[in-house]
Amino acid sequence: MQNPLLNLTVQQLKRVLEIREQIESLQSELDALLGSPSQAKPLPAKAPPKPKVAAPVVAKKPTWKLSAAARAKLAALARARWRKAKAEGKTHL
Repeated sequence: MQNPLLNLTVQQLKRVLEIREQIESLQSELDALLGSPSQAKPLPAKAPPKPKVAAPVVAKKPTWKLSAAARAKLAALARARWRKAKAEGKTHL
């Protein structure tokens, strides 16, 4: 992002400076009237960044390998379940 002050003319920069001086003058006058200088208030400090901790290593779950016979048995059960559902007129289980 480019600084907008870089695109101003010398006259515009002088005007910006005058306005800032007026603001500072008015701010100090306001602080004197209210008795609470705004410059004395410390800004809240940013919390320090939390150290990054590596994620704990989670053991990978073992995968089960089905035999061809077991897959065929499960497929037959699924086909029977769908056949029964379709006979009852269902479109989903």
